[in-house]
Parts: sequence; C-alpha cells; structure tokens
Amino acid sequence: MKILHIINNLGSGGAEKLIEESLHLMNNIEGVDINVLLLTDENNVFDKTLKEYGINVDIVPIKKLYSPKNMFYTRKYIIICFTQENI
Repeated sequence: MKILHIINNLGSGGAEKLIEESLHLMNNIEGVDINVLLLTDENNVFDKTLKEYGINVDIVPIKKLYSPKNMFYTRKYIIICFTQENI
C-alpha cells in the first residue's frame, strides 16, 4: 500500500510531530510504502528524522507556498507516486 502525506512543512508543530511519530510506526509494516511531500522547505525540523527512518521526503520546487503552480506539481507528483513502483 502506498501512502502519501502532503503538508506545508515539517516545522515544530503538532501535526508535524504526529506525522513524524506515526510514519515511523507505519514504515515498519511490511508492504507499506510511505512518501511525504512538503510544500516548502522552510523551518523543517523533522525531515532529517524521517529520512533516517527510510521515509522518502520530497519538496515542491516552487518557492511560493500559495502559488497555483503548486497544485499542478502536486497532481503530477501524485500520478507518478501511485503509478510507478519506486519514485
């Protein structure tokens, strides 16, 4: 099963901490492939930890958080993520 989490960033907030803790547990389940897509690379506290757990963390290359281009990039990423075996 493939799971994709999309979040603004991995700063030191509650949702970000929940993602860090829950994805670590889910990543240990056989047959589960987890990816995280960040809309910005600012103030990321937990990205290094997720990478250490073996979770793929990608960042949208568009630097403006509220740019409509993010929607098109995210759509393309989802299609690639769920149609290929490995990204």
